[in-house]
Amino acid sequence: MAKEKKNPASQGSTKSVQASSSSSRDKAIRIASLASDKKAYGLVIMEMKDLTSYADYFVICTAESSTQIKAISDNIIEKMKEEGQRPSSVEGLSQSKWVLLDYADVIVHIFDPDTRLFYDLEKLWLDAPRIEMQQVVVGKTGAPGKRGRAGSKE
Repeated sequence: MAKEKKNPASQGSTKSVQASSSSSRDKAIRIASLASDKKAYGLVIMEMKDLTSYADYFVICTAESSTQIKAISDNIIEKMKEEGQRPSSVEGLSQSKWVLLDYADVIVHIFDPDTRLFYDLEKLWLDAPRIEMQQVVVGKTGAPGKRGRAGSKE
C-alpha cells in the first residue's frame, strides 16, 4: 500500500507519495538551480523518501560567506514564493553558518564550508540515492560557477 501524505493545498484530502514524488523531485531540482544562480557550489540532491518520514529530498550546498548564504536563501525564498511555495520554517539566518529552509517535502541546507565539513550530511545519509546534477540547469548561462562542476565536493 502506498504511503499517504497530506496535501496542504487540498483541504484535508490525501495524496499518495507516488503522485507527489515527481513534483517533489522537480521542486528539489528547481531549488538547486536557484542556489546555483547565486554561485552555490558542492550542490547535492539526496532522495530521502525511503529513509525519512519528514522529507522526500534534501538539497545541500555550500557558500563562501554569510553574505552569500543570505543571498542564496533569499533567492530561493523569493523565487519559490513567486511560484506559490513558501517555506514552513527558516532556521539559522542570524548565524549564517547553516541555513535550513523547510519546504515540507524538500529540505534545503545551505552551509559555510567548515560547518558542512563538520556535519557531513552526505556521510550521515550515505544510503540516500543522489540525483545527478546534470539534470539541474546550472545558472542562466548553463555554466557552473568558478568553483567547478556542480556536485563536486571540496
